[in-house]
Amino acid sequence: MADRAKHRPLNNSVSIEAAVLAPGEDTESGEAASLEDTLRAPQATDPEEIVLLADLMAYVESNAPALFSGLERAVWEAYSHGNNNTQIAEMLGRSPKAIDNALTRIKSKIEKLVSMY
Repeated sequence: MADRAKHRPLNNSVSIEAAVLAPGEDTESGEAASLEDTLRAPQATDPEEIVLLADLMAYVESNAPALFSGLERAVWEAYSHGNNNTQIAEMLGRSPKAIDNALTRIKSKIEKLVSMY
């Protein structure tokens, strides 16, 4: 029974915190990066990309009333200040699912803006 296919994901899984070694690297040479560190997206370091992103954010901030509905504006404001879905839902008195839907609409509108650039 332990050899059944339904147990395969459990038996073959790899921890995201496990150390990942580069080819030819040994464990005694120092700390190896974890799988989580390896998969994490790098921060933008290209100056042009940083300026374009700043311009896009300034455009979104200045044109939020025209781009977003009332709920989307409130969610955008709270989200841009670092609040998560649950915190925003509590602040606005809405369900977390409504906040998640609003964030999805906001992200799709911003993606459309990015594709126009």
